[in-house]
Amino acid sequence: YNKIDYSKLIYNELYSLSGFNMAIEALLNYRFIKKLKKNNIKIRYFINWWENQPLDKSFNYGLNKYYKNTDVVGYLGYVPRDLELNIYPCKNEIKSGVIPKSVAVIGKGYVKTIKKLSNDIKVEVFPALRFEHLWKKIEINKFSFKFIFVPLPILLNESLEILKSVIESSKINKKNIKYLVKPHPAVSLSHFAKKYNFPKNIIFTEESTSSLLHSSSIVISGISSICMESICLGVPTLIIEKNQSMNFDPIPNGLNTNLFKKINNYNELSKYIDFYLNLDLKYINLLKKEAEKFKNIYFEKPTNLNKKNMLKINYDK
Repeated sequence: YNKIDYSKLIYNELYSLSGFNMAIEALLNYRFIKKLKKNNIKIRYFINWWENQPLDKSFNYGLNKYYKNTDVVGYLGYVPRDLELNIYPCKNEIKSGVIPKSVAVIGKGYVKTIKKLSNDIKVEVFPALRFEHLWKKIEINKFSFKFIFVPLPILLNESLEILKSVIESSKINKKNIKYLVKPHPAVSLSHFAKKYNFPKNIIFTEESTSSLLHSSSIVISGISSICMESICLGVPTLIIEKNQSMNFDPIPNGLNTNLFKKINNYNELSKYIDFYLNLDLKYINLLKKEAEKFKNIYFEKPTNLNKKNMLKINYDK
């Protein structure tokens, strides 16, 4: 067989800094902590947004080495997903000192998630600060019509698939209802305008997400954590999953499937739109009561916030 010389390819990969920006930033974080200690700067309490990425590991390694008595907390301030393997600290990471002294999650329902690989990690429950709107009475009905809210996820291909299904189902579903679509902030609207011709009942909006969630009849989305928000508000939620992609949605096992449906084609989408639009008020109120239970499990209410301990609640026992 013909021999292929891969040496140049390997050499270029080893000596290229392309894609290593995070490693460099991590090194700077570690040296920052080291210099704080060198200059006798005291740190009483340290909290950072934690996803167990190299940037987080470098902070924690420096703090565990130079500030052994400092209370170090990693705040996982979003809805975790099962496929995010990085958020499951293992024993070697704990032993190496790259994990904070405690990890804070936004609801008691996620404590076991973080402990999947090791029970040695201390897990606390902090307020779900980004999700405060779940407990607020949002002034709704800035719109004079009934609508379905379609918040698009960050992945462009997935957003295009969702829009394709929505367009097709809107042709089948002839009811007088509009679809309000909000692209992810990181994705330009131009990506969608070039791809499809949208019917008049599909409208792009810049209205606040919380207002749209609280006033929509149905929510249609993909892997976005916004699905957990809509479910916990008692808004019927349709999650579009495509067979060719891995299951990356944020819905924990055990949630009542009456609150949401997972679908993968526009016929199913149209079917469940009809189903949820035809629910009677009594059944809708039952869904909202069920949703309230899940909200209390997966989102810690940010009330009476104590600046010192951020409403820390220990669920280790």
